[in-house]
Amino acid sequence: MVQIDGSHHAWFGHQSSCLIGAIDDATGKIVGAKFSKTETSLDTMIVVEQILNRYGRFHMLYSDKAGIFDNKKREGFTNVTRALQQLDIISILANSPQAKGRIERLWGTLQDRLVSEMRIRNISTIKDANEYLPEFIEYYNKKFSVLPSNCESAYRPLPAEIDLDKVFCIIEERIVHTGNRVCIDNQKLIINTNLGYSLRDKIVEIKTYRDGTRKFFVDTKEVQVEQLLDPQKAA
Repeated sequence: MVQIDGSHHAWFGHQSSCLIGAIDDATGKIVGAKFSKTETSLDTMIVVEQILNRYGRFHMLYSDKAGIFDNKKREGFTNVTRALQQLDIISILANSPQAKGRIERLWGTLQDRLVSEMRIRNISTIKDANEYLPEFIEYYNKKFSVLPSNCESAYRPLPAEIDLDKVFCIIEERIVHTGNRVCIDNQKLIINTNLGYSLRDKIVEIKTYRDGTRKFFVDTKEVQVEQLLDPQKAA
């Protein structure tokens, strides 16, 4: 089992940033970590990918009930938990910070040692902090991790057919309006289709990938879209 959490703290300088960290529950070893402005689905996916690439697939991810893990309106349909399901990893939600005692203690240690090490190195940006993290994690794991009672690895190989770029994406849904129009991020788009009938009231699935590209799907079929120009701006 892997525990994951995000800690907002003044890690460098006076401005708060977020360190997303993951530890192996059996050993206390840091298995993934990333600084970001805040705790987002994509940044959390990057930390999970670090674990997959270095160790393999773990069995369970233990987290708090932050919105990226726990969507009460559509249970099990956050983008993070959907990605975990595709990877055959069970998502478990803690009921209190005390239930995540090991990773809560980690934050206390890092807010002391990691902050001091970064101050010595004059690290003041998220980019520089992320570049330094692997060195610190290696030091931390050598000093603080413990041997498990069973030394046989419980991590599983990642199947070759799994494309992480397709798994680790953001999926949103929108309703198609009159004229095959759809709105996302304050942009009005029109769906180009030669179906010969209106898609009004259908659901369009929008997948945003890590490189920033987007694809649109209606009834699992990819469709093309064009931005609908505002007549006043066009004039």
